[in-house]
Amino acid sequence: MDSRIANDVAELLFTFLELVGIAVAGTIVSPAMLIFAGISIAVAVFIGKKYLDGAREVKRLEAIAQSPILELVERVKGGITTIRAFGMTGEYIDRYRSFHQLFSTPKNTLSDIPHLYIKR
Repeated sequence: MDSRIANDVAELLFTFLELVGIAVAGTIVSPAMLIFAGISIAVAVFIGKKYLDGAREVKRLEAIAQSPILELVERVKGGITTIRAFGMTGEYIDRYRSFHQLFSTPKNTLSDIPHLYIKR
């Protein structure tokens, strides 16, 4: 998630400057375009609030899904010699993979939310 922040902020600034440029050019051509720019901004703010609500919920689910992974890693870290002594390494690897799959589902959903809004 943190690796996406820089790209998301850059995209936000680019989109904002693009919107300002279009509004200025439209206002120079026809001052009535300012009304349409205001309506567009209001719609964008409405959609942005909806997106943030969904993203917040997905982030909460992501934290819940990550909890078992962290617990498993902590237990393995404390008992790695016992796990190796009894040959249970494969079982813990399988358990980690199943937890990782559970964790990656909300993360993929977070990436899919913008595409869902575009299709509607």
